[in-house]
Amino acid sequence: MSDLFLGLPVPHLSWSKDGVPHNLDYADGYFSDHDGLAETCTVFLKGCHLPDIWQDKARFTIAELGFGTGLNFLQTWDLWRKTRSDGARLHFISIEGAPFNRDDLGRAHGAFAPLQELAEKLRTRWPDPIKGVHRLFFDEDGLTLTLYFMDVDEALPQMESPADSWFLDGFAPSRNAAMWSEEVFTHLARLSRPGTRAATFSVAGSVRRGLQKAGFAVTKEAGHGRKRERLEAAFEGTPPPPLRRPSRPHAPGNREAKSVLVIGGGIAGASISHAFLRRGLSVTMICKAGPGDEASGNPAALVSPRLDLEDTPQARFFRTAFHHAAKTYQSLGDQIWIPCGLIRRPAHPSDVQKFSRLVAARALPETALCADKGGPGISLPGAGMVLPKPAIAALSDGAQIIKAQISSVRQKNGRWTAWGQQNQPIASADIAVLALGSGTLGPVSWLSFQYLKGQVSQGMLDAPYGGPALLAESYALGLDNGSLVFGATFDEIEHPDGALHPTAKDQERNLTSLNTLSPTLYGHLKKNQVTSRVSVRATTPDQMPYAGPLIDVDDFLQRFGAYRHGFLDPKVGKAQTLDNLFVLMGLGSRGFALAPILGEAIAAEALGEPTPLERLAAQAMHPARVLERRLKASDQK
Repeated sequence: MSDLFLGLPVPHLSWSKDGVPHNLDYADGYFSDHDGLAETCTVFLKGCHLPDIWQDKARFTIAELGFGTGLNFLQTWDLWRKTRSDGARLHFISIEGAPFNRDDLGRAHGAFAPLQELAEKLRTRWPDPIKGVHRLFFDEDGLTLTLYFMDVDEALPQMESPADSWFLDGFAPSRNAAMWSEEVFTHLARLSRPGTRAATFSVAGSVRRGLQKAGFAVTKEAGHGRKRERLEAAFEGTPPPPLRRPSRPHAPGNREAKSVLVIGGGIAGASISHAFLRRGLSVTMICKAGPGDEASGNPAALVSPRLDLEDTPQARFFRTAFHHAAKTYQSLGDQIWIPCGLIRRPAHPSDVQKFSRLVAARALPETALCADKGGPGISLPGAGMVLPKPAIAALSDGAQIIKAQISSVRQKNGRWTAWGQQNQPIASADIAVLALGSGTLGPVSWLSFQYLKGQVSQGMLDAPYGGPALLAESYALGLDNGSLVFGATFDEIEHPDGALHPTAKDQERNLTSLNTLSPTLYGHLKKNQVTSRVSVRATTPDQMPYAGPLIDVDDFLQRFGAYRHGFLDPKVGKAQTLDNLFVLMGLGSRGFALAPILGEAIAAEALGEPTPLERLAAQAMHPARVLERRLKASDQK
């Protein structure tokens, strides 16, 4: 068995009599024993000329190496809410390879008396230690915190959003050289704009030379307390080229947009609406028969992670997306999120070894993933059920809902308009996002889908089942009203068009699967009262969603024709995106686990904000990959 490790290291701490934590592995403290709050203000806030340089900015981004206890973040937050301009938004991005747990955070925060209110809010939203990217919202102050829980040499190559300020707060270079390497400084330059400022406590020669070589002008300034000097720097160089594939480009970002048109009323459309609504934009959501009218309209949905034995950006995405979804639904209220947990049983003989390796590799923390004591499966206490219709209603609260069948979307004079079946305009907005489920419209007609018809069943039990959800080849969910939701069939169909009706044959298949999954629940089910519902889910050939900007297909085929011969000419530039038009489709059966973070990612990209996705994960979900593969395939015929 391999020594694969998918989790995060735990910081080994000692504590001073004044409550200051020290990391034993690096023999260094997280903040000064002598007035750490004042030192942070001097080194980082003053060092980056804050708050002066954010005063005229509607959006401002700070990136940090070394989150630690969160002291720099809390000090910045306190200053931001005291000096923030009306409507301005601050993005704070930080990298931490060995995050604190909540209890140790609370102990460390005891030294920050003036910041206790903010520290408590941070701990309340603090994510579980799952490797990957986590996004936390403090909307009351226009503040978003994005945490990269991974080492700096893994995180920086996955970051794409330029910063306005850098806080360089790793352990001392003599104790943690990896945080101050030439590669790190090169990435700082790539992720900086002209005038981007950087600040650090370290005045080591290697730090000064590294910053200067990367294009920063560096000055020594008076330090704080026993540290006589500190560094300030300003970027004056030319950023290295971006790492993103030119065939899968970012949208340029529309920072002036005021309105959004979301076409689709399922969990994808609701999550997109929620992300734009929290930013104060006007949202219109168009759906055929009302929110949750198609695949998102089942009586309950299981929210669980896809667990892969890999430490890749894509694999990390599925784990952190699940965690984000669970916290999102939990924030909506008890009537929406049911934290029942999940027992996942082997569906195939190979699953037994895979489950054992996932637990040993710490794909999720021990509190979130462990062996099932009752058999060869695994237990996921953090998984649960969401009630789709109230969840969709809560996420889209504040949006204008229009029930209509759309025939096309067209842009004119910088605005997108949805047109109805009688060629009448329905609604228009600055930005449009297509979240069509299994439907289609012209701008996404070239995407590749696999359509799965699924029938889910529901019946009453003779005694309510309040235990964990069960999952193998089928699933079973017990609801508070004493009913059991179980199924579901998955049959590939060629086209999603036409009326679909439940069949007695598929209901019998669900009953047979339930008997295999849990003979006990099958025995308690009132089989003469079972009902069923059928819908179609759209998935993609590579099992990754389509999430991102739509592109000009004709331009792409002409520009990237060299893909037919297996190479890319670097002189062709990047693909052209369609102005302010995005897609979120192909979620398959994982819509409720993936949509909350992908809706946030769509909104961030559309408005030119930092993304919550790792670069390679975002590229893997870019819709342009379909055309790349078609070009490559055409050369093989």
